[in-house]
Amino acid sequence: MGSIWLRCFFLLLAMLNTSSVATLSNNASDSYWLLRIKSELVDPLGALSNWSPTIHICNWNGLTCSVDKKHIIGLNLSGSGISGCISVEFSHLISLQTLDLSSNSLTGSIPSELCQLQNLRILQLYSNYLSGNIPAEIGNLMNLQILRIGDNMLRGEIPPSVANLSQLTVLGLGYCHLNGSIPIDIGKIKNLVSLDLQVNSLSGPIPEDIEGCKELQNFAASNNMLEGDMPSTIGSLKSLKILNLANNSLSGSIPIALSWLSNLTYLSLLGNKLNGEIPSELNSLAQLQKLDLSKNNLSGSIPLLNIKLQSLETLVLSDNSLTGSIPSNFCLRDSKLQQLFLARNKLSGNFPSELLGCPSIQQLDLSDNSFEGELPSGIDQLQHLTDLVKSQWRLEGYTD
Repeated sequence: MGSIWLRCFFLLLAMLNTSSVATLSNNASDSYWLLRIKSELVDPLGALSNWSPTIHICNWNGLTCSVDKKHIIGLNLSGSGISGCISVEFSHLISLQTLDLSSNSLTGSIPSELCQLQNLRILQLYSNYLSGNIPAEIGNLMNLQILRIGDNMLRGEIPPSVANLSQLTVLGLGYCHLNGSIPIDIGKIKNLVSLDLQVNSLSGPIPEDIEGCKELQNFAASNNMLEGDMPSTIGSLKSLKILNLANNSLSGSIPIALSWLSNLTYLSLLGNKLNGEIPSELNSLAQLQKLDLSKNNLSGSIPLLNIKLQSLETLVLSDNSLTGSIPSNFCLRDSKLQQLFLARNKLSGNFPSELLGCPSIQQLDLSDNSFEGELPSGIDQLQHLTDLVKSQWRLEGYTD
């Protein structure tokens, strides 16, 4: 009888131990997984030094706990000096809403397991040394609002599944080695406020569907290989403040539809293959502070008037084939214009006395045109002028 009882006791004990092991492996606490993550990282600055079983997890550096203190909802180790790979064990932190590992020295790829974190709202991995492709599963993070993974060594195409991230407001993929095209369904991200794709190797056209991003305020895709005409649908982005498409291979004329962007403060189309005349309709951009159309194939006269572009501080039209003279009513006395660069065009006539109406001008480059005659005596009125470039002119009355 006693031996039977002992056998039953040990059998029950074994079952309890087995159950405990199963619970540990399947439902381990966040602290367990975080300690495993810590073991895979190099931490020269001691950012993880208080990640210890003897300290309550809610007091660990970089962590934010839920109200009931049972789960981690935020992990921020930005700029902590850590290195190593991003552990697949992050996928077990199922309550995580914010993961910020930016500005470190992390290497390896972005594990697809991260895309299992269905509660994730903010994912920031920018400014590391991450390589490989962006996981196609990224589109599974349906609650994601901010995705910033640029300034890495990521390659391959932008996954089309990115367009599934309907809650996304910020998409930062700049300064990588991405190729392929901008996802054709990008317009499905209705809440997108900032789209940063600059300094990659993206090619193809800007999708017409971009008009779906009605909330977009910042669209930066400079220094890529984008080609084709600029879609007039960009004019539907009424919230746009910054449009930077510099140094691509965009062709055709400048769309008149850009004049509909009444909130635009920065417009750069420099270094493309744009041709035709500058639309006079751009004079309606009353909020514009910087306009750069240099290094294109633009022709015709200068239709832009600072009396209408009253917020304009910088105007760059250099390296085109513009002709004629500077408009007689170019400036008002309350002009904010500080930089005017018109070098290497085909402008002609006398020194433009109209520029004397630009009292804030600091830098003026009119070199390599066909201006002639004497400098006006009133040039001393430009009290803030520090740089006047006039090489290869037939001018009299001025010495450097």
